[in-house]
Amino acid sequence: MPAQPSAPEEQNIKGIALRRLMENCEHFYGAEAARRVLVRLPNPVGEAVRFGRVVPGGWYPIGWLKTMHRVVQEVTGTGPDVSRKFGRRAGELNFTTVHRVFLAVLSPEWVMKRAARMFRLYVEHGDMTVVDSRSGMAHAVFRSCRGFDRSIWEATVGQCEAVLALCGAKNIRIRIESGGGDGDDHCEAIAYWT
Repeated sequence: MPAQPSAPEEQNIKGIALRRLMENCEHFYGAEAARRVLVRLPNPVGEAVRFGRVVPGGWYPIGWLKTMHRVVQEVTGTGPDVSRKFGRRAGELNFTTVHRVFLAVLSPEWVMKRAARMFRLYVEHGDMTVVDSRSGMAHAVFRSCRGFDRSIWEATVGQCEAVLALCGAKNIRIRIESGGGDGDDHCEAIAYWT
């Protein structure tokens, strides 16, 4: 039996995450802040973003996304918490009108049970398992998310909030039980809603 390839040191993520981060920076902090971020981004990510070489469906090193979050936070004087707000808006924008209509007729519990498939569309090698999902609650575990930092975890939680809200959930609260910080390749979170 041939040896299995080793897991990559870091994940690759879809280019839509990089593009949405810049869109959110401009949306929340203005065109001047977005321009300052673009100028400060180091190469190779800076060159790719500045010259429009990031395509939504392409795969890019998650280190690029970490760098972008860091530079956005430096320019705007914010911290990792802003990434949750960015993630929520990105999650809302990633669903077209057709998807929104579809989500609106589904229960949050039903969607959460299938969320792992959605996660794999955006993160190349990471894994998400929904351990429990019932009326008003879901318990999710993310594993093997190499290269994630607190900002990316916060953005991921924000995207989960967006999906729940699009399904009609109200008063959404997500509590991180373990992981979800800088250098953690795992996160266990419980969501509650009404």
